Amino acid sequence: AYFALGMFHLQRGHLISSASAYESALKLAPSSADVLMRVGELRSRLGQHRMAQEAYERAWKEKPKDGDVMIQVGSSLRRQKKYKEAIKQYRKVVRLSTASEQEWSDAQAWIGNVYELMGKHKEAEAAYRQVIARVRRHGRACNNLGSILMARNDEEAFSSYMCAIEADPTMFEAYNNVG
Repeated sequence: AYFALGMFHLQRGHLISSASAYESALKLAPSSADVLMRVGELRSRLGQHRMAQEAYERAWKEKPKDGDVMIQVGSSLRRQKKYKEAIKQYRKVVRLSTASEQEWSDAQAWIGNVYELMGKHKEAEAAYRQVIARVRRHGRACNNLGSILMARNDEEAFSSYMCAIEADPTMFEAYNNVG
């Protein structure tokens, strides 16, 4: 019931009420990966990235082969600017034999994003191209590749942005970039 109440409040943007409900759920089910994931998500939204990482890592112990949990651990590291650690975490997902196509492509795209944050544009471009070669329509990878290409005035940027729009028609960044 606390978990459902937390979801209810979270959907309405009531972060503090949601946090209270999730913390109550966590007291009753301290090893529930689902509860830990929501606690991590909420803590991240509240800017409590180290605490979010702790929740995600606890969820990972409960579900060690869950690609989404592993991605969230990497994302919490990225938000803390622990870039090398984040890349290592995302690579675990890329190598995970049980990772879904979506988990693989998201992890690979996050690797590209972290490389961009580090100023390693060639590595970022290579990571995004790997995603696009395998999945073809990955909005974030297409958009981010377009931005790298645009920065060097490469005409391929336009088609990358269009790829992003086709993959995710709600991606306002891609429309902005096309403009």
